[in-house]
Amino acid sequence: MNAAVLGEELRGPAGWGRHITVPGHPANPVIAGVWFLWLPQQGVGGYDCFLLQVASLRQVDDIPVPEREYPEATHQLLLTGLAPDRRPVPEFPATWGSMDPNNVQLQFEVDTDGQAAAVARTLAVECVRGRLPAETQVLDGGQLWFDPTLVQRWRKTLAVTAMLERDGGTPGV
Repeated sequence: MNAAVLGEELRGPAGWGRHITVPGHPANPVIAGVWFLWLPQQGVGGYDCFLLQVASLRQVDDIPVPEREYPEATHQLLLTGLAPDRRPVPEFPATWGSMDPNNVQLQFEVDTDGQAAAVARTLAVECVRGRLPAETQVLDGGQLWFDPTLVQRWRKTLAVTAMLERDGGTPGV
């Protein structure tokens, strides 16, 4: 697979992020934004690397489209922990082994892929600033479960950010 092209870099007290473009990646027509995030010790079990992706829900060629959670949804956000045993490196997508399940998987509505890319950037900024947790699961008594308060924080931040982008507001980052 081709090496990724590194774009804008974000830094904050919780870590750093890089905007990523993967030339020749088969999903490029639907990907609106990809950020590689290094957020130390945020993953359950101590993993550090995450991939934040925003994809369009429109039909493009033979690429499968996820089911819409609601009819107006235009894009989907995925935040995935990257397997530490693959030693993820931003430049090399072959090292990005996704962990299962996704940490965050939410849909939202904007008018353009450019707005969706801006939403992805804002959420990446919030992660490296430490305002949004990369991990939404907690370990309790040996069991992993999604913490509804952490998922709700993502849901609210995504809804406000998408609304501001769609309506021409400024998310504040």
